[in-house]
Amino acid sequence: VAARFPDPAIQYSTPGLGRDRRSFTTNAELAQWLTGLADMRAGATPPPQLLHLGVSQRSTPILGLLLTKAKSPSPAALETAGHPTVIVIGQQHGDEPAGAEALLIMARELAPNGLLDSLLDKINVIVVPRANPDGAEAGTRNTANGVDMNRDHLLLQTPEAQAIARLVRDYRPLLVIDSHEYTVVGRFMEKFNAIQKYDALLQHATTANYPEFLTKASLEWYHTPMVAALKEQGLSSEWYYTTSTDREDKSISMGGTQPDTGRNVHGLKNAVSLLIETRG
Repeated sequence: VAARFPDPAIQYSTPGLGRDRRSFTTNAELAQWLTGLADMRAGATPPPQLLHLGVSQRSTPILGLLLTKAKSPSPAALETAGHPTVIVIGQQHGDEPAGAEALLIMARELAPNGLLDSLLDKINVIVVPRANPDGAEAGTRNTANGVDMNRDHLLLQTPEAQAIARLVRDYRPLLVIDSHEYTVVGRFMEKFNAIQKYDALLQHATTANYPEFLTKASLEWYHTPMVAALKEQGLSSEWYYTTSTDREDKSISMGGTQPDTGRNVHGLKNAVSLLIETRG
């Protein structure tokens, strides 16, 4: 992969992307980053709010950051103010660190005097950089008890999925974005002797009973502008697609329709729900 794709032109300054760094941002560093943003004042009313969403199975805090220009950060006050809320979630799978690193940058740029600060004149944003801190620490896909939390948004058997469910219930977002990394080599190399080339794979909720209006909103309000924005930056995209772990199964699928993934369950909660998979 490194031989075929150049390093990005822009350098980001999260702890995990520092020069000569050999590991991604730790859970302690992530907490320090978000706490530092929440301690900002800079005339912000209210300042960024650190959200304690729950704890993981190994008792690590699951943290979010609420960024808003509403007078109060409470869910009721946000709804009264009339600006829609967007929730962005990263690293449900612990071995997909890109989402967390990206969302640390997003949180910083949404904070006072950041490059994205003006967006808060129109929307509220909640950033959850790392939904699965135990998996991130271990470098494994699943939570500490071996459950894939992105298949647990219906039964809610893990505290990690429960934390996200409470957040969506309380803040009633218009949009939920779930940030992942997709497998570039691995199964695709084994089955097809090929690697996937796209910078980003995109998909909206695909449950059979997803309201038609929300499908239309997903495509017209988000997917089409996102593809255009990526193209403008010289980045390629495609619909999300994957293949099974069975080496003899040569089929390709565009993601499941079961109401258990975050992408589908959040759609059933009347939100536009989008999966973004960047090249891993």
